Amino acid sequence: MVVAALATTFLTLEFNFDTVTSSASVALLFCMLPFGKWLKINQKIIQTAAYTGCFVGMCFPFTPFHYLFIFFASLVSGIIFVLSPNVLQGFGGKLGSTAFSGIAMITFLIYLFGLIWI
Repeated sequence: MVVAALATTFLTLEFNFDTVTSSASVALLFCMLPFGKWLKINQKIIQTAAYTGCFVGMCFPFTPFHYLFIFFASLVSGIIFVLSPNVLQGFGGKLGSTAFSGIAMITFLIYLFGLIWI
């Protein structure tokens, strides 16, 4: 999840792709390559986590340390993703809600400790 989020952010900030194009490119890459065979993990879980990471990477950069922000937001989103496998099962929007939760928690922590740079 962290790799997909950082890759999406990198494509957006460094190559001036729009967020949707960079997210779709990274998601397509993770769906096409057989990471599951290399890592001996279920391919569908890797694809789902990467897709959630792409949602995290679409976050608007509002701090000078945006890559660090995305790293921690995707880490928190990954923890939420692992801890809630059956929550919202069968409902649309689970991956986006998971990504939003991670971003919201890190944003709240930045605001709480007064580390916001706008």
